[in-house]
Amino acid sequence: MKAILLAILSPPSWTILGLALTLVGLFLLFLFGMPYSLRPDGRDYLISESATKDPWNTVHSVLGWIGLALIFAGTGCQIVSLWVSA
Repeated sequence: MKAILLAILSPPSWTILGLALTLVGLFLLFLFGMPYSLRPDGRDYLISESATKDPWNTVHSVLGWIGLALIFAGTGCQIVSLWVSA
């Protein structure tokens, strides 16, 4: 497994890729916010009429999840870099 990962990129390249992915992920999270499955204020609301969803909320939520995934992927790349170089 180490040989395959080393053939793909060198350890410094894995580190640089990890840092770049983490930076882009953080940028997306700061720009679009954390994706919430609950309302941020913690209150429950009962809606008696059909409410239309704002499509921008969906876009912001998806971009927030992508940012979070990029942070995890960047951390994974840095761990791979350490593991391959050892």
